[in-house]
Amino acid sequence: MAGEDDFVAVAHQVHEMGLELLDTAARSNKSSQANQANFRKIYMDFLDIINKQQKLLNIVTGRMMEQKESIHTKLDKMTLPPASFADVVKDDDRRFRSRSRPREKKNTLLVYSKDEAESKKVKDKIQKSIDPFKLKIGIRSVKNVKKGILIECNSDNDLNVAMKLRVMKL
Repeated sequence: MAGEDDFVAVAHQVHEMGLELLDTAARSNKSSQANQANFRKIYMDFLDIINKQQKLLNIVTGRMMEQKESIHTKLDKMTLPPASFADVVKDDDRRFRSRSRPREKKNTLLVYSKDEAESKKVKDKIQKSIDPFKLKIGIRSVKNVKKGILIECNSDNDLNVAMKLRVMKL
């Protein structure tokens, strides 16, 4: 990039020298006013062309650097040994294929009978021994599972209270 800075400095010096040349030509009466204006216009057009070329060079250089980086990354990928299936599966950063929303944490309590009674009997026994309204706990649902029940509470605190009561009453 030092060469680019040198180019810009040299371009500014040449520009200043060209302007001095125009001023000295304007002071001498050897050329007509129309020729001086024409010469000035040609010189300014020339400088515009140089500036446009410099901008294009900067764009091309930038694109070249981007392509150079992409080539290096592709070469690096090609030189690496192929990953085994176990390595690919092991990565935690992989994206899950499921498009469903992540499930929210549920505060659930599983209650089983010691004598392996039916879930309906366990449910009736729990409903008789625990009154959620008196205890001020929120219970979302009670579901039958094989030889027991599943109690879903509103919060962790409600779950802890239900667990303590279950241990004490049953």
